[in-house]
Amino acid sequence: MALNANTYSEGNGGKDFGPPQVGNRLARLVYAVELGVQPREYQGQAKTPVSKGVLGFELVDNADPIEINGVLRPRWLSKQVTLTRNEKGTLPKILGALDPTGQYRGDIAAMAKAGLPCLILLVQDGDRVVISQIGPIPPGYQVPPLQSNPIVFDWDAPDASIFSKSVPNWIRETIKKAHNFKGSAVERLFQQHEAQAQAAPAPAPVANSPVPGLPPVAAPAPAYGTPVQAPVPAVAAPAAPPGWAFVNGQWVQQQSAAPTPPPHVGTPTTVAGGGPTPY
Repeated sequence: MALNANTYSEGNGGKDFGPPQVGNRLARLVYAVELGVQPREYQGQAKTPVSKGVLGFELVDNADPIEINGVLRPRWLSKQVTLTRNEKGTLPKILGALDPTGQYRGDIAAMAKAGLPCLILLVQDGDRVVISQIGPIPPGYQVPPLQSNPIVFDWDAPDASIFSKSVPNWIRETIKKAHNFKGSAVERLFQQHEAQAQAAPAPAPVANSPVPGLPPVAAPAPAYGTPVQAPVPAVAAPAAPPGWAFVNGQWVQQQSAAPTPPPHVGTPTTVAGGGPTPY
């Protein structure tokens, strides 16, 4: 590793924020990034490469925010998906949860820019908390808006401004492994980004970490996303009403229960600030 700050990770320095709370969580789609044709293997055997993408979700219920450079931010969780229209695949099920009426006609970029809401189920998987299910918002339930600008990175039309400022390093490294990376417009974008990073001056010291002979300066902006408003109060995630359960991304009525109206979970909560903010 070179002794040049521009070659280091832009992350939080390895700080452990602890796992997010498990259970049903209110979220919005905050980024959609195309990863290219990625290698696969199963039980040590190489499989046919497939087109992959990664979807990011912001936990807008604000139940367990994290502090980045002195600013409280909602957590982001990601899920890699195979880019397929096969109804047995994961992606069509996620898109159906985000857009139950089909208004967006499968346009994932438009869905991310709109910050569409969903209900995600987080479960403990060993020492990690992962997304187990992604389902639609229960009828009548209002979801707080995004607190960050959305990210959309399209392989066929890569945006240099999005790539250089918003795409996390771990996603960049995954993109480099794509079979169609060499010779692509995305590779040229990588080369431009790396050239600019090498030419950039060393970053200024962060606040509260003075260097002898230099005054303290303001801390840099958060490494991911851009705050667009003050944090909203925590909002309770919906719990299953009597006679209903959230199963495989759907609200279903228990057969043993007496018929009840469809789930109007809790009291719909109106949050100041209106709808989602385009990213």
